[in-house]
Amino acid sequence: MPTEANFRIEEELYCSGVVKYYFQPVGIIVATSQKTAEDAANLVQISYTAGQQKPLLTVRDILAANNKEKIQFDHKVDPKSKGSDVKHKIKGQFDIYSQYHYYMEMNCCIVIPTEDGLDVYPTTQSMDSTQNAVAAVLNIPVNKVNITVRRIGGGYGGKVTRSAIVTCSAALAAHKLQKPVKFWVPLIDNANVMGKRYGCTADYEVGFNDQGVVQYLNTDIYSDYGYAGGNEYINEELVATFTGTYDSSTWSINSYRALTDVPTGTWCRAPATTEGLALAECIMNHIASELKGDPLEIRLANLDKTQPDMNKHIGELKEWAEVDKRKKEVEDFNK
Repeated sequence: MPTEANFRIEEELYCSGVVKYYFQPVGIIVATSQKTAEDAANLVQISYTAGQQKPLLTVRDILAANNKEKIQFDHKVDPKSKGSDVKHKIKGQFDIYSQYHYYMEMNCCIVIPTEDGLDVYPTTQSMDSTQNAVAAVLNIPVNKVNITVRRIGGGYGGKVTRSAIVTCSAALAAHKLQKPVKFWVPLIDNANVMGKRYGCTADYEVGFNDQGVVQYLNTDIYSDYGYAGGNEYINEELVATFTGTYDSSTWSINSYRALTDVPTGTWCRAPATTEGLALAECIMNHIASELKGDPLEIRLANLDKTQPDMNKHIGELKEWAEVDKRKKEVEDFNK
C-alpha cells in the first residue's frame, strides 16, 4: 500500500512489506458473498522472513529486554511528605492485560460510490475521525466523503477510532471497483485486529506502620499503548484515579507509555479509571495480607482526609450491608 493508505500518520492500513506488529492486516478479499470472501481468505498463504528481534508482546517483555526505545516517560508525581513510622516494607507487581470490548455487533461498513464521492455507513462512535481517515486513505477531499451513522449503543469505546480500519478498507475497495461494498468482520478477526483496552503494569514498594497507614509508596506505572502509541491518551487520568481515593501525599509515581508489538490500544469502558482504581486496591489488599488485617480497615486508615464524605458513605454502606454481622457469622461458622 502507498503512503496515502495510512489511516493515521504512525500506522499503516495494511502491511507494506515489514510486519510492524502481531496480527497486522495484510489486505482484504473482495468477493460476491461473505462466505466466498472468508473461504478465499483462509486459502491465502504468506511467506515471511523472520526478523532478528524477538517480538515484545507485553510490558514485561520490554522490561526484561531492557528495550528503552519502547518505554516513553510520561510524567512524574512527587511526594509532598514522607512518614517516619515505617514498620513494614513490601514490594509487589501488578499486571492487568488487554480486554476485548465484546460489543454485540462486529465492526462493519457499507460504502456506495456516488457521482460526487462516497456515501459511507460505518459502525463508528467518531464520525469526524472516520471521515478524515477515509479521505486520507483515498487521497481525496474530506467533503467527498459523506458519513451517515444511525443511533448506536454498546460500542464501549471500541468503535471510536479503530473501526476506521474497516471503514477505510471498504472505502478503498468501493473506490477502486466503483461498486457498492459491504464489509463485515468475523468475530475472531475483529478481536485480533481492532485493538483492546490498554493493559497496565506496575512495580511498587510501600512502607507502612502497624496500623497499615502508608508512610511512603514508590511506583512505576506502564500503560500498554500497543504498536503505534495508542489512539487515545490515558496516563494522566489513570494517575489521577490512582491517587483519588487515598491520602497520596507520601506517594512517588513515575508514569510511562509502553510500545508493545501488538495492535494499538484504544479506549474501553471506563478507560484509565478502571486500571487506576484496580492498582490502588491491589496495593491496599497487599498491605492487609501482610498484616493479616481487615482489608476494609486498612482502606479506612488510608482514606484521603480531605474527602470526609467518603468515610461517611462507606460507613453507611457498611451498616446497610451488615458487614460486621456477616463477618461474625463467617467466623462462627469456621470455628
